[in-house]
Amino acid sequence: LVDPRGIILTAERGVADARAVGVQVGRTKVPALVLAADAQRGVAVLHVDASALPGVQPATFDCAQPTPLAPGDRVATLGVPLRGPTTLDDGQVDRDAAGALVAEMTIAPGGVGGPLFAAAGALAGMTAPLDTDAGRQRRRVRVVPIEAACAVL
Repeated sequence: LVDPRGIILTAERGVADARAVGVQVGRTKVPALVLAADAQRGVAVLHVDASALPGVQPATFDCAQPTPLAPGDRVATLGVPLRGPTTLDDGQVDRDAAGALVAEMTIAPGGVGGPLFAAAGALAGMTAPLDTDAGRQRRRVRVVPIEAACAVL
């Protein structure tokens, strides 16, 4: 959740061409409308009825002054995998052969699309799928910088 009015950012791969999806926060499931999905950037923007998620506070960030990420930076993400508990996973930013930002993290299947926080705690981006390995293991995930998400917002 990035806005108190019910705006959610997530990985585009999780919504693809859908117009509506379900969002689960803890044990609460709510319907969401897909406002935008950008496959190139890997970002989807959803809208939920924020009153259906009492107590959920939006992660704040400033599109005018995004938190930069660079290889070597330590990051952490919240994963909310399907049929599993919420996890806090950490890793280090790197670049793949094509120059895109990636991070080595332990994320369960279905746990990508969550917020990515810089070491100081600022929202710096989100995770997106990079591979389809099964099981909870250390793997590379795509790092979607917050400025890419801002471009879709």
